[in-house]
Amino acid sequence: MTVMSTEESEEEHCSFFFQLLLDQLRYSAACFLALARYPVTEDMELMIIVEKFTFELLDVTKISISEIKNLPRYFSSEVHIPQYFSVPYKPLVDMHHSSSNVHKNPSSASTFPNDRNSHATDLSVHENSSLNAAGSDNSVAGSDNSAAVSDNSAAVSNHSAASSDSSCVPITETCPPASLPRIHAFGLEVLKVAELVVDAVVRLCKVYSSAVSLDFPDAIIASAKDRNNIDGGDVDKANHVVNVAKCAVKQLCELGVLAANGGGSLVAMLNLSWKGVVTLLQLGNGTFAIKFNVEDILLTLVSLSNESLRFAAETWSSLLTETVSVSEAKRIFLPVKFYLINAVRISSQCPRQAFSVYEDITLCVMMISTFRILLSKEELLKSASEVLVELLEPISFHLLNSLLNSTQLNQDDKFLILDWLFPDENDLNFLPGDPSNGHKTTKMDAIFSLGIDNIRGARILLLGRVSVFLNLLKNAADLEDVRLGIARKLGWLLMILVDEDVYSSCLSLQIPIPYGSGKTSELAYQPMYFSVLHALKTFMIVVSSTLAWREMESFLVENILHPHFFCWEIVMELWCFLVRHAEVEMVNDIIDKLCLLLMFVASSESVLVPDSGLRKIVRSICMLLMYVSQATVDRVYNTIVGSNKSQLSSVVFLALLMEGFPLNFLSDKMKRIATQRIVSEYFEFMECFDDASLSTSGSGVFGAPVFALSAALQSL
Repeated sequence: MTVMSTEESEEEHCSFFFQLLLDQLRYSAACFLALARYPVTEDMELMIIVEKFTFELLDVTKISISEIKNLPRYFSSEVHIPQYFSVPYKPLVDMHHSSSNVHKNPSSASTFPNDRNSHATDLSVHENSSLNAAGSDNSVAGSDNSAAVSDNSAAVSNHSAASSDSSCVPITETCPPASLPRIHAFGLEVLKVAELVVDAVVRLCKVYSSAVSLDFPDAIIASAKDRNNIDGGDVDKANHVVNVAKCAVKQLCELGVLAANGGGSLVAMLNLSWKGVVTLLQLGNGTFAIKFNVEDILLTLVSLSNESLRFAAETWSSLLTETVSVSEAKRIFLPVKFYLINAVRISSQCPRQAFSVYEDITLCVMMISTFRILLSKEELLKSASEVLVELLEPISFHLLNSLLNSTQLNQDDKFLILDWLFPDENDLNFLPGDPSNGHKTTKMDAIFSLGIDNIRGARILLLGRVSVFLNLLKNAADLEDVRLGIARKLGWLLMILVDEDVYSSCLSLQIPIPYGSGKTSELAYQPMYFSVLHALKTFMIVVSSTLAWREMESFLVENILHPHFFCWEIVMELWCFLVRHAEVEMVNDIIDKLCLLLMFVASSESVLVPDSGLRKIVRSICMLLMYVSQATVDRVYNTIVGSNKSQLSSVVFLALLMEGFPLNFLSDKMKRIATQRIVSEYFEFMECFDDASLSTSGSGVFGAPVFALSAALQSL
């Protein structure tokens, strides 16, 4: 703003300047509305004028808002500005990803109504809303998702009013009390008129897109020499409409970032700019999207989310003396949810372009999951953890599922995302430059200092990765195309659970888990171990009748002798769950295979060694027999022992008894036979006890009948 020569004329000049600016913006908005009432011009010179006018007007609007934000426009002489984050805008005009790699996205048409107050992507979201259909390509962009994001003026008011909270970083500015009310009034008026300008531009683009044919996207980028079979006028008009919309998207993104910086205090402009971007990307059934740099738009939204969370992590990582309130957590997390909702809508509308930045998207999801777990570890931050589970974690998973559920991505693309999230190689080694290396850091802000180049060995993200994987397991019913890929990553889960920090956290850490849905949803704390078991059991049920079951079965068989106690407990819990609920034929087939494996590894040398392969397999079989029918227990006894008195049979029978074979579960007839054999072999051994018996025994193990009777006494 121009510095006035005298204090007396300052207010007069200020009023004149602002009035001129307001008149210019109002007139420009009226021009756009007038253009929308007439057909798209066919005059090339007029097209160029309209395109230039659109760019310059939005640029003036952006500069005006930027200057207004720098004015002392608040109600008191001491201005408290919460510095949540400040993201430098990344220009969208230069595409970092080649447009030749961006494919057409034939998604559903825009469902935004004409009334600018009824758009579905407002920052003021209902706290309990969710994007139930975000997993599919068209559901998020369609009308079904409109209910997921609706007006909640109270929430926004809370966000704005809480900006002066003492936990924020205060910046005190002093201005002349006499001029403050006047400047403040003009500033608010400029913001209101700027909203009219943005709304008018979006309306014009919507009207233009419906007035021209965009069914030939190749013609839009064709040169004049390649238009032999296409009406040149239609191509020129289509190009004109795309250019206007492209300019509008670029400027609206910059306005969105500008409104977000400094704590997102310009809530109305934040809403209007980003919902305008989403609207324009949906025009022409997604035809417009192939001309825009969707990748950078998504990166901008992800960056805004990460920066807001980074500020919260830095603040809460410092010494806290009192509990973080639910209202404070919502004040910080609600804008993040708004950014993620728009990212979900764009990703679902343009999955091919979103796939180009899948690494940044998945990193954001992992950061949010890790942040939630670290918040749960601090007593003073448990409320913040609960709010994050309620507001951010579901929408972040929808963002990931928008890629994994897309019909425009092939299965190899989706498996590539899984490989990035859950690499097969051991990634627990330290990496140079990783802030979480060298010591077991618990500083939450270390999460958001990671980039896609150094996350492979970042130990601080391990629990977040596990949380993301568990979510995929629980939602496998909605991820039909990647069930096989998820099943192949079950080994990765056990590899990570071996880490001492991970399995100790799984056993001891209490995390908030949502139960129910909609208005009846509640949070309950439970050990992470139960979440692991619940997710794996859910996945078993989902894949039981699919091709992925072979991978699941192989996983169970290969890890039945897992050397780590925690992983073995998990695998055996899954085996027990399987035999409890599977059909009898499947259970018998499983038991038969285990018995064949048992006979293969049996030897007299290993029967008295508790950690031998023989004893481990027998221990597993005995655990499973606790949940099967009596007929199956009889079947196992007849298969392994029966009337066979060979040395191998005696060794296996001794191992079964030492590991607690359930003799009481046998039928009465089979129990009498087994008891008679145990007792008779004992008396035979005692009667023949001499020097010769020290070197001979039916099982090859000296004293085997004594061990057998001792182990069986509690069951006889």
